[in-house]
Amino acid sequence: MHITAIFPELAVTAPAAWAWLLSQWQSFSANTGSALITSIWESAVIACSLEISLRLAPRISAAHRFASWAAGFTIALALPFLPLVHFGGNSVAAMTSNSAAAPASPHALLQLDARWGFALAAVWLIASLIRATALAVHSVRLRRLWKSAQPIEISNSLALELNSLRSRHVAICTT
Repeated sequence: MHITAIFPELAVTAPAAWAWLLSQWQSFSANTGSALITSIWESAVIACSLEISLRLAPRISAAHRFASWAAGFTIALALPFLPLVHFGGNSVAAMTSNSAAAPASPHALLQLDARWGFALAAVWLIASLIRATALAVHSVRLRRLWKSAQPIEISNSLALELNSLRSRHVAICTT
């Protein structure tokens, strides 16, 4: 039995819903593509600024360097989502009012076709698969290296000193 026989209102609403969904998807992919392109150069500026500032301050501890890079990468990851956030209290009122005094909606400087959204998603997916494959290969190599490690003989005083530093037994190995 066909689904429209069970739900006859679907025969009327399904094409309209499909057209609406398709138009929303095209709008979403165009906006997503332009947001991603914009965030790429903004993220590059953040990374370059962090690199320059950390090179100008060579005596910063590793913990502070890590915190700086973590904050920078967090900001870079959040950049594509910033257009979704409405700042200010009047954003809802401005969107619902029809008066001439309402501010015009901002337009992006760069408008991309919906196909660019699909192309960017495909490039991102391919790059992610390449990096995941490289990570898996390097993990297997590291495991193989760890398994082939041979312990070396160390003096008893050095062994006691190493074991006093850690709660577990410490072994020094060579590959």
